[in-house]
Amino acid sequence: MIGFWHNAVPGFTHRPGMSGPRAGRLARFTARIRDLSNAYWPEVPRVNSVEEKLELVAAGAGICVIPLSTAAFYTRQDVIGIPVEDIGPNQVCLAWLAARRSSLIDAFVDAAASLVP
Repeated sequence: MIGFWHNAVPGFTHRPGMSGPRAGRLARFTARIRDLSNAYWPEVPRVNSVEEKLELVAAGAGICVIPLSTAAFYTRQDVIGIPVEDIGPNQVCLAWLAARRSSLIDAFVDAAASLVP
């Protein structure tokens, strides 16, 4: 339990990465935080999906830090995903409202937990 309002079960961990324009100066094998600190960070509109975020990246509007697994799933010819060496892994958790109790939620949580190594 992570709080009065939510329950959570730890899931898997993944490495964060950076997505940038394939032709950009950060398009190489790995990056570090200091590389990102010198990047151009324009004010961008609110985005509602990964696809919208990557559209802005492809258009040269900036870069984004996303999980490498997400970058691998949303492949584009004009965007490259690279690891950021000095950011630790993130943990994905399954969370739900503590007030929501049902056998379906319990079954889903059990099934999800069985997939975590």
